[in-house]
Amino acid sequence: MINFKKQSAFNYPMEIYKSQFIEIQFFKKDSIIRNSWSPNTCIMQEGEFKSELLKIVESISQFKPKYLLSIATELFFNMSPNLQEWAKENFIDKAFNLGITKIGVVLSPETFDKNNIQEQIDQTFDLPLHYFSNEKEARVWLEKF
Repeated sequence: MINFKKQSAFNYPMEIYKSQFIEIQFFKKDSIIRNSWSPNTCIMQEGEFKSELLKIVESISQFKPKYLLSIATELFFNMSPNLQEWAKENFIDKAFNLGITKIGVVLSPETFDKNNIQEQIDQTFDLPLHYFSNEKEARVWLEKF
């Protein structure tokens, strides 16, 4: 179980977990778990990446949000095809099984071609998972029916 950081009820959002690679927060009012990857992901190993994804799953299990928002503008870890399959089974599928209805991912517009990535995702997974170039755009999509 994650050792959740104690915070005053007046602090918003609630910080759930923080490491050198990721920060996880819960926005109760919006029913969003938000994770933000750090530039330190350039030195992250595969086992550490898996562990961080499982921390997100644990947070979803604990707080039962409807949405997941991943800020990946500084995610510099490259996933192998085998790791992508592991992530689908152990992260994405579990997130949806725990009640997540949509996942929005914010990518750096300078690094990634949003339309190309979205097309690849649409061909690979039949899921409500979309990529965006900024957080505001992603939040609007998450909150739409």
